Amino acid sequence: LAQDKIKILNSLENEISRYYSEAERDIYTQIVAKKLGIDQKSIKNDVERIIVKNTKVYRQNESQKARQNALGYADKVNPDFAKAPAVAKHEETVIGLLLLYPEHRKKVFSECLLSEEDFFTDFNRRLFVYIRSAYENNDAFEDPNVSFTPAEVGRITKMKINRMALANNGDTVLDESIKALKSSMQKKAAASATTADELSELIKKLRGN
Repeated sequence: LAQDKIKILNSLENEISRYYSEAERDIYTQIVAKKLGIDQKSIKNDVERIIVKNTKVYRQNESQKARQNALGYADKVNPDFAKAPAVAKHEETVIGLLLLYPEHRKKVFSECLLSEEDFFTDFNRRLFVYIRSAYENNDAFEDPNVSFTPAEVGRITKMKINRMALANNGDTVLDESIKALKSSMQKKAAASATTADELSELIKKLRGN
């Protein structure tokens, strides 16, 4: 019966810990102490420990969410971002330059420096095709709301603003950004190939071949 009493007490202490008001917690603590014949101070101490523990867990969860958001894990516009953050960041740099500067669009498309195959994330690939289409139509950008959702349009605007905030957006930056994008894509492809080979070998071993 002692175990049953402890189980009931633990459940009640958890319920009391959910109340924000200390006065309310004190009232319920007093009621529980009287009903179960337990020292009120002991119950109060237990409740405070539960609050400290839950607060710590909450902060850890919020910190994790913040880190995930920073890395793009909660990215609804470009969910592929989290799969290859380094590649996606280089994509956004190149896209930002192409969106802002006609001379960069002319150089990239007239010299065929990039294609959609150089992009890993679906969103940035679609955006690249959209920019290329505009260039092929004498830089006649159609209303982005026709091709993209409001949230995607917001991301496009953010890419522009991020590039505009930087002092140097010349040819050297463009060349280096394209090189960095292609290099990161090659590394991603190599890593994927290695993983595929390792998986294939593992399957062979499991089959006894």
